[in-house]
Amino acid sequence: MSLLDALVVAAASWHDVEASTIQKCFQHASFVRFEPSLKTGSPTSNPVSVNSPLNEFTNLFERFSNIVRTTGLSVDEYISIDQSIATTEDLSLPEIAASLQQVSPEDEAEVEDDSALTPPVSSKCALKALEQVRACIMQQHDCNSALQQVEILENRILQTAEKSKR
Repeated sequence: MSLLDALVVAAASWHDVEASTIQKCFQHASFVRFEPSLKTGSPTSNPVSVNSPLNEFTNLFERFSNIVRTTGLSVDEYISIDQSIATTEDLSLPEIAASLQQVSPEDEAEVEDDSALTPPVSSKCALKALEQVRACIMQQHDCNSALQQVEILENRILQTAEKSKR
């Protein structure tokens, strides 16, 4: 199965999941409280607000801290832990665009380094390298499958060399 096949299967599987299944999973995980709607009889969601009193989260945090073993942290400390992270000031879109358009000498050096790519390896050099690999493999026991792979590589190199001659 290729990566593309896996993505197609995952997308198809996701579309097969009903909204009620997702609601039940979120309710079970205590992310959302559900109350039956008077009009439809189906559950309606009330997302947990960040501004809700923290005592509603205490029991949930205790269960979480037992699982993750976050000892020594209160609910307030755990929730506000990101406030100590250093951040930059809020930038407007024009400021972001201007910062991206500025090119420093270091950036120019990186561009020059990218242009100095390794030269292409000739078919002759590749075949010589395969001969060395083959000699190394022959020294090992039970080397038939590895030798078959070397032969496949050798055939691929020869095919590429023939195409480039045309």
